[in-house]
Amino acid sequence: MRHATVAGLLLVAAAASAEDWGRRGQELHEQGKHEEAVTALKKHLDLYPEHVPSYRFLALSLEALGRAEDARQVWQDFRLLARTPDDRALAREKLGIARAAGIAEGANLRLTESEQRDVAKIEPKWSTVESQHFTVTTRNRLLAQIVSTQAERYLVALSNTFLDGTPYPHKVPITIYPDQESYVNAGNSEWSQGGTAAPYESLDMFLAGKRKRRIDLLHFIGGTLNQDLVDPGVLPHELSHLVLMEFFASRRMPLWLNEGIAQNVQSGRREDCDRRLGEILLATPDILMKIDTVIHLDAYPAEMRLISQFYAISASFTGWILDKGGNQRMAALLRAVRDGRSVAQALTGGMRDAGFDTVTAMEASWREGLLEAVKRPPK
Repeated sequence: MRHATVAGLLLVAAAASAEDWGRRGQELHEQGKHEEAVTALKKHLDLYPEHVPSYRFLALSLEALGRAEDARQVWQDFRLLARTPDDRALAREKLGIARAAGIAEGANLRLTESEQRDVAKIEPKWSTVESQHFTVTTRNRLLAQIVSTQAERYLVALSNTFLDGTPYPHKVPITIYPDQESYVNAGNSEWSQGGTAAPYESLDMFLAGKRKRRIDLLHFIGGTLNQDLVDPGVLPHELSHLVLMEFFASRRMPLWLNEGIAQNVQSGRREDCDRRLGEILLATPDILMKIDTVIHLDAYPAEMRLISQFYAISASFTGWILDKGGNQRMAALLRAVRDGRSVAQALTGGMRDAGFDTVTAMEASWREGLLEAVKRPPK
């Protein structure tokens, strides 16, 4: 009887200890002690692998540490276990953010039909909506609210997927001009639907390191709602260019990486490029540019045929690096290039432990992936 009582007390103590790990993990997360929170929550989940709240706080702590790939795995577990509508909605939202840059459909922030009707109106007065990193100004308040939310989500996706969770320290004005006339008068090209700039407007601003950042978008084209606002492509693309330009500071970023990352943040772009390049590889393999050529270009190719190839290869090969190397190797690659290593050195150094010690080996694997992409039915 005494042994049974002791055993019972030990079980109660073990259960209490397990609960303490879960409670302690949540408290550590809320205190910003994310490394310690991860340790505590993992211990709790080892004992209670079905405890949904611990998955939530573990994923949030991993996100705060910039470990986007690990966080994504935890959010997937969280989604499988989620019981309440709110938890399921949170899982979908978080997986959408994590997938935005690496897997295009996760970033699809397409407007609903109801939203399209409501934003297809020019209001008499300008409205401004503030979010953490953006000040959105346009003549439709709902559109300003939607775009501020989209921009924040794209920024999280960009940072987590390519920059190891590096926070963006600035606030950027986004102006959505009502028509092409006002858009062009603001200094944008007539043929474009969006643009970004971050100039130093004076020597004093240069010496102080203060740029005048801005992103400009277009509300209506020829009296019709700009369809790029319905299914965003320009916003994530231009935002990527702005953030990457500042990440590289005074060092020039390789052209293919700049365009490759910007396209990977766009929904569906990577998949389209893989299929198109795979079709070229099947039909006329000799005309496909070599990776070693693309990564050393410091200007766009002169031929139109090669320009479109360059863009497609940049998107596709950047996606391949993410697939094979993961977010952390991608971030390490960008840091290495920013800090002065050549692209080839950064690639081979970063991908060696993933099984690729030469650019030639990377290209062979990438081309195999293109042929596989052709076999898959389009989404």
